Amino acid sequence: MAVRKVPRFPVLEPLRFPKLDHAPADAPGARGSYDLIEFTDATAHEDSLDGASFSECVLNGITGEELSLRGARISETRITGLNVPTLRGSRVLFRDAELLGSRVGAMEVHDGEFRGTLIAESKFGWVNFRAAQLQRVVFRDCVFSELDFGGATLAGVSFENCRVDALQIDGARLSDVDLRGLTIIGSISDAQNLRGATISSQQAAELTRVFASHLGISVED
Repeated sequence: MAVRKVPRFPVLEPLRFPKLDHAPADAPGARGSYDLIEFTDATAHEDSLDGASFSECVLNGITGEELSLRGARISETRITGLNVPTLRGSRVLFRDAELLGSRVGAMEVHDGEFRGTLIAESKFGWVNFRAAQLQRVVFRDCVFSELDFGGATLAGVSFENCRVDALQIDGARLSDVDLRGLTIIGSISDAQNLRGATISSQQAAELTRVFASHLGISVED
């Protein structure tokens, strides 16, 4: 008899920090390297943090018209109160990190890598995770206008009390992905790519027409 595989959903412990130094007046900046520093009320500028590296840091209250994190490395670091219309972060690395209490209009993190990351209590417009790698990632108490996971790889990803208007998963590869805590208000693309996800019985009923369309079945009242 076949043994049913039990999904492995992530459990992330809150980050704990040693004593942190306060940021110097001229930091942070592009391609800088920062360890054990707390930044408060920094202003984001175009290309401001491209290629920067943060380890065991806290970034509080970053604001501006645009924040760029292209190629940045963020490990064991907490970002809180980020408030920007646009975040550009292609090839960014988040490892054992947290993004909390933030508001971002458009978040472009395609080709990025997210490992052991908590994203919580935040509101987003369009989030572009295309071709990104997500492993052991928890989304908690978040609202999204559109989540685009096209061509991405998700392993051990869960949603808790989240809502999205449109979910794009064309070409995505899912394993141990818990969607039970994600309310999908509008559309979902490519139902065949839900293989590897766990959904609730209520979600299955709500997605009946999506599944039927994928199978070429007409559903009439």
